[in-house]
Amino acid sequence: MNLRNHYITSQGKNQSNFEKKGVMRILQAFAVSCAVFALACMLCGCEVQSLSSLRSFAQPYLGEYHCEYAQLGDKNILSSFRSIVLTLEKCGTFSFAATPKLGKKIKAEGNCEYDESTNTLIFRANFRGKECRKDVLWSAGKFTIEHTVAGKPLVMRFSIGAL
Repeated sequence: MNLRNHYITSQGKNQSNFEKKGVMRILQAFAVSCAVFALACMLCGCEVQSLSSLRSFAQPYLGEYHCEYAQLGDKNILSSFRSIVLTLEKCGTFSFAATPKLGKKIKAEGNCEYDESTNTLIFRANFRGKECRKDVLWSAGKFTIEHTVAGKPLVMRFSIGAL
């Protein structure tokens, strides 16, 4: 008589059947918890497909970015401003605010999305009835926007939380 048969006969129960029931209970509990999680996500307005990865769920790109470098053509224009702040918000929007040392505050708003596969931030805003789109590479809490203004290149580098 081997050890397994000795256990079954001495204890009076079939151990293998007991193990199957335990595994089934664990699987049932897991299935119920997955269903509850999916239901909670749907009730909160969140799609389970959008939670495809931890990075897209955590949204590390969101926050307030401060301009640390701004140059228009050959001129450093950062010294002409008290602050230049671009805020990426949770609802897929952004707001831009530049406060010059002299003059009125410059504001802009638009939509923003993040492409996880290419680490690209995609900004969209309407300007004079025309939609403008700018794709920038986001890396380690920093990104650089390059644009032509009045025939001169404007380069602005933003960093999260930097002052």
